[in-house]
Amino acid sequence: MAGQDSHCILVRVMKSSCHPFAVALISLTLLLGKASRPSVDVHNTIKGTSSIDPFFKNLYIGQGIPNHLPIGRLVIDLNKTKESQFIDRDSRALRHWYASDASPIEVGGYLFWPGEDGSLYKYSRKQGHLKLVSALRYTINGSAPGIENSLCAYRNLWLVW
Repeated sequence: MAGQDSHCILVRVMKSSCHPFAVALISLTLLLGKASRPSVDVHNTIKGTSSIDPFFKNLYIGQGIPNHLPIGRLVIDLNKTKESQFIDRDSRALRHWYASDASPIEVGGYLFWPGEDGSLYKYSRKQGHLKLVSALRYTINGSAPGIENSLCAYRNLWLVW
């Protein structure tokens, strides 16, 4: 039947005694409106906007509200429908708050992910995994403010709003 391969991912907030606001990702077929894959528990509130990598079929999720520690960045392998990588806090960051409200952006084959820890991370990508290539750590007037907004890029121009 045409359209059965079209999926949408929903975020469901659940309350439990262990996680006041646990989150699960649910994949649905658009045609039938039924679950097409097992749900994925991401253990914390999704803060900011997630980003899909259509080339590697990864879903990148930033967490920012520590309902359950630790918080960090997640890579969800959409082919396997599971969390394939958790990226914890950066011990070399200038600010020790590891929330990730901003969406990552792909530029030139790399994934750039701004953090609220005063760093801009550059990752190489593959199915279900990111590998840190470099990190730009910055200060403004002696402090390391984080980036909560997403990046925009066009050719050699970058904007953080």
